[in-house]
Amino acid sequence: VLPAATRYQTELANNVASLKAAGLEVDPTTVDEVTACVSALRAGIAALRSELEHDDESTVEYEAERARDALLPAMRSVRISADKLEALVAVLTLIVRRPVRIGLLGCGTVGTEVVRLLRAQSDDLAARKCANGETAAPS
Repeated sequence: VLPAATRYQTELANNVASLKAAGLEVDPTTVDEVTACVSALRAGIAALRSELEHDDESTVEYEAERARDALLPAMRSVRISADKLEALVAVLTLIVRRPVRIGLLGCGTVGTEVVRLLRAQSDDLAARKCANGETAAPS
């Protein structure tokens, strides 16, 4: 997640810089949100690595308690930051995503059923693929 988020952050920052250079007014809110999430993810990863480097010889009970008290919170922090980044990128992707167009040659028994299923399940497909579907087949 981090490499993709960093690439996206760089792309946004470059876009903001280009718009500013062109003399346009820019709203850096999205860059700021992504930057905050990337920073939180990096901090969470660093904390998790630090906890994983713990190398004391100890009892199974101690290790179990340590996992509960230190590792799980560190893992949770990484997961929360990654989820925020994924949600933010997904929302922004939905805004610019083009429809998925499906064309069928022939609408016999199979083609007609495919069109019927696509239309009947369009909401579910849109939710799964983050895109709207359009069919170019006769009704």
